Amino acid sequence: MALSTKVMQDLRNRIATLTRWLDRHCPNCEAEQAHLDAGTREQAYWNYGYLVALRDLLKKLGGGTRV
Repeated sequence: MALSTKVMQDLRNRIATLTRWLDRHCPNCEAEQAHLDAGTREQAYWNYGYLVALRDLLKKLGGGTRV
């Protein structure tokens, strides 16, 4: 299944916007990787953020918001 050009561009735009935001507000987050420490608040927030991203992508692709 090929993604539409608009969906692909929307995803690229979201990635670029979030990358700029992270560069400004948390430039060390890629190096720190605190979300890898089991049982931490960072791990919970990272997993929640990933869940929200997956739901957002599913919605964008027309598959609803819940699984």
